[in-house]
Amino acid sequence: MKELIESWIESGEIQIVEREVDPRFECAAVIARSQHESDRPILFRNIKGSTLPVASNLFGSRQRLSHYLGAEEGNFCQRWATLMKNPVQPVAILPEAEAEFRAARLDELPQLTYHGKDAAP
Repeated sequence: MKELIESWIESGEIQIVEREVDPRFECAAVIARSQHESDRPILFRNIKGSTLPVASNLFGSRQRLSHYLGAEEGNFCQRWATLMKNPVQPVAILPEAEAEFRAARLDELPQLTYHGKDAAP
């Protein structure tokens, strides 16, 4: 996923929000407005109260979703069925790649609130 987002940054395909965004309603509002105007993915680099970024709308277009799955144009359903019958096996992380990963706890992830009655914060 990291490489994919980096490629979108280089190509300008992803919208980037640098300013601080509150995870309680504000982030959801920005996402909703962005989705209304375009199908581009969006990356929030500065979520209030978190050191982690948030990415949204990654599967916001049929073209992007088909590309992720390796489906030819007009062949999405067949490709999906093939993938479900033959899932990709997990790959062990090489020791040199482990340095890129850090332990994280679920409570460190930004918790977005979309609606006033959401069970989250």
